[in-house]
Amino acid sequence: MGSGLLIVFSKLTGIQELITDGIQAFVIKNDKRMDLEYITTVLKSFISELHIIHKMLDAVLKTLKSVTWRENAINMFQIIADNWGAKF
Repeated sequence: MGSGLLIVFSKLTGIQELITDGIQAFVIKNDKRMDLEYITTVLKSFISELHIIHKMLDAVLKTLKSVTWRENAINMFQIIADNWGAKF
C-alpha cells in the first residue's frame, strides 16, 4: 500500500482498521479465503475495471497521508486499554 500498489487481503490480517472494502482495497471474506473462484473474480475486477483502480489508488494515498507513526501508536495503546483496562 505504501508503494502505491493496490491490495487484496483477508480479514484475518487485521488491516481493516485502515482499509474499507472496495474503497482502498478488496477484502477477501474469511469464509471465502480458500475459494479460488471467488478470489479469481476479485482479481479480475482489477483488470477489467480500470476506473476502480484509479479511485482506489487515490483513496490509498489519502489514507496514507492521514496515518502517522504517532497516531498508530496512540491507536494501539487505546486498543490495549480497551481490551485490558490499562491506562496510558
